[in-house]
Amino acid sequence: ATPSSMVSSSSAAGSTNTARYVDRLISRANRGSVSQADVDKAQAHFEAARRANDAKDYQSACTSFERAYLLLPKPATLVSTANMYVKMGNASIAAEIYHRLLAESLPQHMHDFIADKLRVIQPSE
Repeated sequence: ATPSSMVSSSSAAGSTNTARYVDRLISRANRGSVSQADVDKAQAHFEAARRANDAKDYQSACTSFERAYLLLPKPATLVSTANMYVKMGNASIAAEIYHRLLAESLPQHMHDFIADKLRVIQPSE
C-alpha cells in the first residue's frame, strides 16, 4: 500500500495520524545515491501523476507523485503530492507537508511558493 491509501480524511485521531503519515512518507524516501534506473522510474511515475492530474484522477496522481518522491526525493515532487491532497479535500495532510517543506533549506522562490499555498488552505495562520 502506498502512504496515500493509508490515511483517511475522516480519521478520528486527526493531526496525530496526519503527522505519522507525513513522517512515514518522508522517512521512506531514498536518501542514498540514486541509480539511473530509479531516476527513470521516478520520472515515469511523475509523468503518470501529471496525466492523472490532468484527467482529474487526483488519488492516482497523488499515489504516483508519492512513488516518484520515494525513489527520487525532490521537494517539488512533495509539493505536487501536497497539491493533490488539497484537490482531494484533505488540507490537513497538505498543510503538514507544506510545513515540513518550509522547515527545509529551500531556495527563496520555492519557500515563498509553498508559503503562499499554505496561506490559501490555512488563511488564519
